[in-house]
Amino acid sequence: MIYIKKDPINIAISLIFSLNLLEENKEYNINEIKTLKNLGHHWITINKYLKIFNFINKYCPKLELNGSRLRIIYSKIYHRLSEKEKFILYLYNNQAFDEKSAVDFIKDLNLEQIEESLNYLFKKTQNSRFYLTESGINKYRLIEQNLSDLIYNEKEINEIFGKPELLLPKFKKFIPDVIFNMDTLNFEKALIPSTLIVESTTSSNKITYQKTYDLTEKFDISQL
Repeated sequence: MIYIKKDPINIAISLIFSLNLLEENKEYNINEIKTLKNLGHHWITINKYLKIFNFINKYCPKLELNGSRLRIIYSKIYHRLSEKEKFILYLYNNQAFDEKSAVDFIKDLNLEQIEESLNYLFKKTQNSRFYLTESGINKYRLIEQNLSDLIYNEKEINEIFGKPELLLPKFKKFIPDVIFNMDTLNFEKALIPSTLIVESTTSSNKITYQKTYDLTEKFDISQL
């Protein structure tokens, strides 16, 4: 008997098609799915694909594919990393391990936060280029280890990489003037400082900042 290997893309498409025709918030077993939608695949195959879909939903970045080229649009895990960790990934991915292979800084990151680890996690050359130190490479390996623990042990992202920050990238410093409560989305104290300067943390549900607004009035957070 000759077995013809089925295209995994066709299997995925047929299963995705079928799943989109099922009701929400109702439990199904695989045999029910096979009967209802006449899927011609073995239940073991379907189960493996469902596990793949679950892994993708939990851990895989959203990406854009164009032929052999891809672009990461959003990664839940990458957004949990600190500026220093993101810079470490950038340097490692560009193989910046010594002065000869050093690379330019990228504008998307906060240089002030990164410079705190200068000469420890990375070094800066005379022409303002950067490369990883041995400690930086070890830090990269720790990120890899955490990611491996997350995926292979099917843990929640918060367990390994902490809760997501409220990201307001234009603002850098932490000044205790006005408190914004993330639980109620309200301001707890109304002051009228001169400039808005923000930094959020993963260990608290409050952020502290300054901004020129009449905070005694109803405040629209979209103004930030």
